Amino acid sequence: MSPRVRLVCYPDGDGHFTERAVVTLRIDLPDSYSAADVVDEIQRRLRHTYPLAIIRVEPPKLDGGAPTWHVHRDGLTPPA
Repeated sequence: MSPRVRLVCYPDGDGHFTERAVVTLRIDLPDSYSAADVVDEIQRRLRHTYPLAIIRVEPPKLDGGAPTWHVHRDGLTPPA
């Protein structure tokens, strides 16, 4: 797992939620971990404040960039 991720928060106008998500990303990692374990732990921590929070991971593009984490405050909502 890359130590860098691109974070996209929904709704995009909730600065408090975005700030909380960024702070929650700063966790100490064990010597051995999987990307899924990290996502699950961050999601669990966010749910203390936002019970419906969910993270959907978009793999990095072929150019080797960082993966994108779509962090939804209110769960996944159907497309408009």
